[in-house]
Amino acid sequence: MIKQAIIVNLKANMPIGRLVAQVAHASELANDLESRQRLKAEFPDEFGPVTKTVLRGFGDEHLLELLEKSKSRNIPVAMMREDGFNTALAIGPAPKKKVDEITFGMLLL
Repeated sequence: MIKQAIIVNLKANMPIGRLVAQVAHASELANDLESRQRLKAEFPDEFGPVTKTVLRGFGDEHLLELLEKSKSRNIPVAMMREDGFNTALAIGPAPKKKVDEITFGMLLL
């Protein structure tokens, strides 16, 4: 199974419309054609619809830490930034196990 987790920075204190837009932008940026083709070639048995979850993040430092962990594991990522805050971080799409290693224990939004 292929998964993508989008982490929202709750400390950015965004109105709900802006929060939803940031989640959508981050998801789209991380889910580019090149990443999808690489995944399909690397994990043909797991490839299919991408399960998405939206999780709670707590501050710029938290999102940056997750970004670095993802990059070190060669997982596609995209960070959205607006008004001086990191607003949303998309991790994946990647195999569920790889995404869960980074986001384990995080709470759903």
